[in-house]
Amino acid sequence: MPGRASGGAVRWGILSTAGINAKLPAGARDAGNASVVAVASRDHGRPSATPPSTGSPAPNGSYEALLADPEIEVVYIPLKVETALDLAEERGL
Repeated sequence: MPGRASGGAVRWGILSTAGINAKLPAGARDAGNASVVAVASRDHGRPSATPPSTGSPAPNGSYEALLADPEIEVVYIPLKVETALDLAEERGL
């Protein structure tokens, strides 16, 4: 199924630089209808735990910037439940 905004793959963002992110880009590529295009970190100075060889984008901004990006259609939030809920409540979700 093509993505709505891009006319192709559904554009995903990830709110975390944790090692779990190493699996998501490969799964998106295998699905053929998804693309991980952005990763956000709460600490911009902290390197990603995701090896560059996985094809995951480098961390490129804050949680707030990723959530405000109109090009991101789906956000994966591999954070503590409390943090995810706080982020959602701040945006009225």
